[in-house]
Amino acid sequence: MMIATFSVVGTPAASHTHTITITHPSIGSRSANYITVGADTLNSIATACAAAINGESVLGAKGVAATANGAVVTIKFPFLGASDPRPTITTSTVYLSVSLTTPTITVVN
Repeated sequence: MMIATFSVVGTPAASHTHTITITHPSIGSRSANYITVGADTLNSIATACAAAINGESVLGAKGVAATANGAVVTIKFPFLGASDPRPTITTSTVYLSVSLTTPTITVVN
């Protein structure tokens, strides 16, 4: 299994779009988006980003699951082993007051 993590950092503001794009030969390129609301915190943005990833149908069909713990999002790829190519995960934010850090991917036996 492979696990990716990224953090939500900065100062939340309403109407900012956060996109997480996951690309892998077995799933193609899949994106999940979240648009912030006025009451959002870094933790609630992380929770919403995890929910957006979990709501993406192709990722869900492959068993990909995301969770949030505070402002850190963890994505698990149960169908990938140590010999599989790593997924490419990119994060982007329309505005710069909050950003998503570059994901770190690790292999777990």
